[in-house]
Amino acid sequence: MITGEKMKIRKILCGILAGVLICTGNPVISQGKVQAQLQVVRSKTMTVTLEASGGRMVKKASVAGTVTLPSDRNGSDYTFLGWSTKRGQTRNPQYQAYETIKVTRNMHLYPVRYRWSQEPDINVKNLAANLDQYSRIIFVGDSRTVMMGQTLIGQYQNSVSDKVSFICKGRQGLAWMKETAEESLTKALKAAEAEEGATAVVFNLGVNDLIHRRGTEFDYQKKASEYITYMKNLAKQLSGFNCKLFYMSVNPVNTAMKHTRKESEVRGFNEALQKGLGDRYTWIDTYSYLMKFGYTTHNEFRGGLDDGLHYSMKTYKRIYSLVMKNLKKS
Repeated sequence: MITGEKMKIRKILCGILAGVLICTGNPVISQGKVQAQLQVVRSKTMTVTLEASGGRMVKKASVAGTVTLPSDRNGSDYTFLGWSTKRGQTRNPQYQAYETIKVTRNMHLYPVRYRWSQEPDINVKNLAANLDQYSRIIFVGDSRTVMMGQTLIGQYQNSVSDKVSFICKGRQGLAWMKETAEESLTKALKAAEAEEGATAVVFNLGVNDLIHRRGTEFDYQKKASEYITYMKNLAKQLSGFNCKLFYMSVNPVNTAMKHTRKESEVRGFNEALQKGLGDRYTWIDTYSYLMKFGYTTHNEFRGGLDDGLHYSMKTYKRIYSLVMKNLKKS
C-alpha cells in the first residue's frame, strides 16, 4: 500500500517530469500520460542479439545508441572472424570483434566461422626465384615470422633459402628491433651489396607490443607513435643501401582465445602505422586479406594448439604468397 506521504512525493516527481517534457516540446498534462511517455522512451532501447558459441547473448544499445560487439572463441575446426546478419557465413564478416556499431533497429547477428577444411594448400616454391626485381628478400619479425620461415624452409629448402632470409625471434618487438635486429639487418644489407639488384626488406613487428599485462590499460596509439618515429629514423639510416622497405600489417588475433590482446587495438595500430610511416615504406595489408578470405589457427609447430595468435602452415604460405605479389607490383 502506498502511504499518503509516498503519494505526495510521487505526484511532485511526476509534476516535475511533466514540466521538463513540456519544456522540451512534449506537453504532458496528466500523470498517466507522463507514465505512458516514459514507457515509449523505454521501448525505443534497441538490442543486438548474438548467437555466440556459449549461447545466445543480448546486448542493449548505450544511451548514444551504440553497441560494442564481443569476440567469440574459435572451435575445434573453425576460426571465428566476426559477425554478420547472414546465418552460415564463412568469410568476410560485416562486423569485426570489438567494433562499435550504431544501432537504429533491433539486430540479430550470427558468427562468421572460417572452416579449416576450406583453406587451400598452395605451392609457393618458386615465388621468390621468379621475382626479378630483387636479388634478396629479408623478413624481420617475431614468432609469426619465425614460423613462416620454418614452414617455407621446411617444405622447400634451398628453393626459398637461396634468396630469402629471416631476422626474427619469438616474443619480441620494438626494443629487440633497436637493440639487436637493426645491427643484424645492417650487416645483411652490407653483404647484399655484392649482389646485383636491390634487396626487399619486409618488417612485421608489433603484436608483442600490444599486450595488456595483468589487466592494465594500454595506449596503443602511443605505442604506434613510438614505432613510427623509430621506423622513419631507420629508413634514413638505411637510405645508403640499395633496398626497398615494406611493412606488413599486424595480422589478426582472437581476444577470446588470447585475452592479452584486443582486435580493435590491432586494427587501430595498423591504421596509425599505415598513415604515419609515409612514403618511405610500402604498406602490405595482409590483415584485411586474412579477414576477407579467412585463415586457420591450427598451429602445427605447437602440437595443433590454437592460441588465437599463431597460424597454420597453410596460412603462413598464403601470407608469404601475398607478400610476394606485393613485392612484384612494386
